[in-house]
Amino acid sequence: MTPQVVETLQDVGVVKVCCGTQFTVFLTKNGRVFTCGLDRLIGQAHGRSSSRPTLVAGLMGQVVVDIGMRENNNSEVPLCHVNCV
Repeated sequence: MTPQVVETLQDVGVVKVCCGTQFTVFLTKNGRVFTCGLDRLIGQAHGRSSSRPTLVAGLMGQVVVDIGMRENNNSEVPLCHVNCV
């Protein structure tokens, strides 16, 4: 595999990326979260699967300070830590 530029995110300042086997989660410097991949694995964030990163509308108005992964019932689940200040 060769790394490639994700044009959709080229100018948003991605600071962290977490990958599952069939999805990816991106955190930006402004605390926004984008996802792409199979929605059945990322909690139906967009109601569809997407090969292009899409902003997670359910987190609008929140400042996410970290993202991560955890295993749940033998599958990977993305986690978001929201700053509640």
